[in-house]
Amino acid sequence: MCGISGIFGLEDKDLMKRMIEVLKNRGPENIDYAITDIGSIANARLSIIDVAGGNQPIWNKDETVCIVANCEIYNFQELHADLEKKYEFKTKTDTEVILHAYQEFGVDFADKIDGIFAVAILDLQKKKLILARDRLGIKPLYYWHKDGIFLFGSEIKAILEYKEIPRILNLYNLHVFLQLGYIFREHTLFAGIHQMLPGTIMEVTTDGLQLTSYWEPKGFKSNDLDLDFLSFLLEKSVEAQLISERPLGVYLSGGLDSSIVAVLAAQKLENVSVFTQDFGDVNETEYASQIAEMIGAEHYIQHHDPEQEISTVRENLYAMEHPTFELSPTYSLAKFARSKGNIVMLSGLGGDELFGGYVAHDRALKVQKVPKVPLLAAIGKTFFNSFNQYRFVRYSMAFGDTLSKILAIKTSESEKTTSKLFSENVASIDWKNLLKFNQNVPFFNAMESELIYSQLEGNYLRIADRMSMSASLELRVPLLHTPLLEYALGLPITAKINKGVSKFALRKIAQEKLMVPRKIIKRGEKAVNKGGYGFSPIDFWNRGLKDYISSQLDASITAQYGIFDTYKVKRYFQKEKSFVNIRILCHLATTHELMDIFHIERAMP
Repeated sequence: MCGISGIFGLEDKDLMKRMIEVLKNRGPENIDYAITDIGSIANARLSIIDVAGGNQPIWNKDETVCIVANCEIYNFQELHADLEKKYEFKTKTDTEVILHAYQEFGVDFADKIDGIFAVAILDLQKKKLILARDRLGIKPLYYWHKDGIFLFGSEIKAILEYKEIPRILNLYNLHVFLQLGYIFREHTLFAGIHQMLPGTIMEVTTDGLQLTSYWEPKGFKSNDLDLDFLSFLLEKSVEAQLISERPLGVYLSGGLDSSIVAVLAAQKLENVSVFTQDFGDVNETEYASQIAEMIGAEHYIQHHDPEQEISTVRENLYAMEHPTFELSPTYSLAKFARSKGNIVMLSGLGGDELFGGYVAHDRALKVQKVPKVPLLAAIGKTFFNSFNQYRFVRYSMAFGDTLSKILAIKTSESEKTTSKLFSENVASIDWKNLLKFNQNVPFFNAMESELIYSQLEGNYLRIADRMSMSASLELRVPLLHTPLLEYALGLPITAKINKGVSKFALRKIAQEKLMVPRKIIKRGEKAVNKGGYGFSPIDFWNRGLKDYISSQLDASITAQYGIFDTYKVKRYFQKEKSFVNIRILCHLATTHELMDIFHIERAMP
């Protein structure tokens, strides 16, 4: 994996150097750049394939096309075999395969490659810059464009190296963030800076930007669960992501998804290392140890220190570039794995979203079964914001349109409550245009789509990328491999939630194909309200978190930044503590620290 950055429409070698240097945690092993008459691109490399000879940027034979990429391409060997009949290769990397695929197929190259990627190509003959991002947005890519100048980078901090960009906080997007706990699609909290949409190609010329979608999810049309085929897809997904010249391990929580990944990886590798965290009161090491022993893996256990985790919040904020509730030890676990010599790690991320593991799936199924009653729909809309403390009442009353029901399940506080925390009026959230989903599918499928294309991309994948790359570690997510994703989307609901049992298909695979211990298969059969944490943040309240939040939301600090209403924040702080209350307090507090870290000058509605 790597960090990439670039400039189009401006000649500034020093800026190019600063932009890539700030990303060196993503690629500490080599930094280089290509500076041309039309633009510049740069790469900070973490070497995985062709370690000795694969530094970037890479040029084609006549030096008219140049590429940098943050990528792992799983079908690069097959593409290399076809392309080498026509093109001369200088390296054995997947990045050079993309270069020649662009020469062969033009911008259609993105549809030919299978993997996770953010790519930048300078085409000197066509005088254009081409950017591409993978189908689910697993690898990040941001950009800024004004007055003919275009900047891009793997992280926002690279773009902020251009001192002409005013550092302004977008209050509207911050309000969305307080409602959902994440920001997604093209939105960021920095005014004027955008995230490139997943599954798209962007062409940048002196005439402007052209954005084209190259992928839309296509469900595999199947009425029945085929365990043999699903097992085959799982096996191939994991196998494809084991290609590496550097040491590779697996995160093993003791849950179903990571256990499946670990077992399948062990079937293909002679030696596999697995990594688990011991949370003390919430200890999953017992289950993880069963899997480690079963597959003969070397098992590393890191003992988690909550107070130490709170002390790293500032580091996490710098990496995440938005407020955080990231008290889970993703960063410390990545550093732990890196300290043991691992450069590449596999994760079970995505299993819950694809196979019905969240309480949102369970609630969506219950709502779908409720007949539409016009009178109740009207009541649900009228009182939607009034039953904030009774979430079940809120979603069960939302018998009207799909949007109302999704909001009732997804939002944790009423919009009225969060809007009052600001010191000035913020616009009402335009949920209809923000949450894009298919209105013509059953509600369960609409909810599933929303979890995958907003929450997964905007929250969990972002955390996974930023925390792992902060430790200079590559993270791969085999359960989100495109063929598996498209098949899972077409499975019937009964393959996901069956008689109240969540992730039914995966549990059957684990039991019948992989011989996973019964205790692990039975764990979490009922969908739970997961937030990506191995513990309740309430446990942190009296172990340092209360003091941290109190210091950041002190009346003088709140007044200094002027974003939030001092009195309303104080009242919210005094409310009974719950997961939602602490999450929002964390986001308020870390907004202040974020503004300090990135020297944000002011806010705009």
